[in-house]
Amino acid sequence: MTSLATRPTEAAGGVHLDSSANVVLTGNKILGNEAGQDGGGVSLWWDSNNATLTGNEIHHNTAAWDGGGITFRESHNATLVNNMVVENQITSSSGNGTGIQLVNSDARLLHTTLARNSGAGNNSGVSVVCLWTGGICNPSAITMTNTILVGHAVGLEVREHNTATLEATLWGSGDWANGIDVDDWGGQGTVYTGPAALNYWGLPAFVAPDAGDYHISAGAAINRGVDAGVTSDIDGDPRPAPSGTRPDLGADEFSQRSIYLPLVVRD
Repeated sequence: MTSLATRPTEAAGGVHLDSSANVVLTGNKILGNEAGQDGGGVSLWWDSNNATLTGNEIHHNTAAWDGGGITFRESHNATLVNNMVVENQITSSSGNGTGIQLVNSDARLLHTTLARNSGAGNNSGVSVVCLWTGGICNPSAITMTNTILVGHAVGLEVREHNTATLEATLWGSGDWANGIDVDDWGGQGTVYTGPAALNYWGLPAFVAPDAGDYHISAGAAINRGVDAGVTSDIDGDPRPAPSGTRPDLGADEFSQRSIYLPLVVRD
């Protein structure tokens, strides 16, 4: 696992891909970076198509404009599997997507943990917007399956002409709710959240989030997912666990561990 930390740049922070197709980014910790514009942790710009991001921890990055964790700009057909995007932020009052932003881009996210991304602007964890050229919207689309999306002012913002499709989502409750009232998703775009039975509100039961550990313990994310063809989690542990059950939501698969105590025989 590679760690990319504290690398301030003008355009982007930790990893910046420009016109770079078919990139694979696997098993990295991308943290503490600062971007003078977009994409505090990762940015994919201008035809960085067909990217695959798997098993990355993207946290505590900052973008001056948009996409505190990840930004996609005019890049298409990205696939993200088992990624944690947590505690990133943006600083501009007109910024969007404290965790993830898409601009004239499309991406498919499987088993993503998004939590406690924050900052200025509308404070949306995920923002899906147009690139406007000559008064014409070049739209974006995101598909998210088996997602934990908690602890934001607004969980998901989809602006007019754009689309988000979600299946099996934990939106959070209590201290992990998105917003004060009903701010899990908003905007004038099209948001399809799947069957009502696959939207959950509850506590994610992260192990030690204040210490940066966003693995899950026994909570609302357990056995709530759908089969997305993902057979391991961010740590390489089997998914689902135990075999034959439904997978957990988010990047981590909770495994109940057995503890064997010595046998004591008393005369």
